[in-house]
Amino acid sequence: MKIASDLELVIVTGKGGVGKTTVAAALAWGIARRRRVTLLEVDPRESAHHLFAVPPSGGEPVQAGERLELLHARPRRIVDELVRDKFRVASLAPLAPMLRRLQASPIYDHFVDGAPGLKELALLRYVHDLVRGPKRKRRADCVVLDSPATGHALALLSAPALVADAIASGPIATLAREVATWLSAESTAVVLVTLAEELSVTETLEAAAALGEVLGKSPEAWIANALYPALPAGFEARGPVAELWRRRRQVNERELTRLERAVGEPITTLPLLPIAEGRRLVEALAAELEASV
Repeated sequence: MKIASDLELVIVTGKGGVGKTTVAAALAWGIARRRRVTLLEVDPRESAHHLFAVPPSGGEPVQAGERLELLHARPRRIVDELVRDKFRVASLAPLAPMLRRLQASPIYDHFVDGAPGLKELALLRYVHDLVRGPKRKRRADCVVLDSPATGHALALLSAPALVADAIASGPIATLAREVATWLSAESTAVVLVTLAEELSVTETLEAAAALGEVLGKSPEAWIANALYPALPAGFEARGPVAELWRRRRQVNERELTRLERAVGEPITTLPLLPIAEGRRLVEALAAELEASV
């Protein structure tokens, strides 16, 4: 995976509960050893800051490392900015107050909530501008997007192409085509995170197939997270804890084998570590990823 060279966007997704945010943080931490990175979170609950013991972003960048910042996406703010930029109303002084009144009205709320793909397109354009936009907006060499869970992530990634198909011309149509082209480029990669468990692996394989239809590309990396450690040689312990360990490891091995056969390539694995959630866990997982990804 080209995380240390030329990727501009790494989209991390997976079924809910697989540790997607922690893996995204570990990837961002590793990339930030060499490049400026923005870890962008879209979940309204905003939890990534806990991993670095820094304040929540609230829509503003927060420094989490020498070359790493956290940023939480605020969809409404991003849509408002898109409308101002693309329709250029804010640059016309007499019309600026009119735009502010419009954006504060219920009509505008209905427009934003009801326009298919608008929020998703605005978010992806915002991500694009963090690495490729005007100098005043550009913040990073690479964005690691802690995207929604797989179903919502696929809806997010398909939005630009859907909007481009629905709108033939105009500034929004042009923007949609530009973003769709960027998502399909080699500078964008998708990382699928899963647990080595039956339901999670099944949903991950389904997501990969849908991803191919949406972006015309396969995942750059597959990461099986939180694997139970292998049983030590000669392990003879008895009791419920030892039996649970054996069973969970057997499930992990079986599902990891199934995933590898379906994918046709090795799967990156991350161990279940006895470390509380926080910077130490992120650093430990980043070291594991550095060795394999």
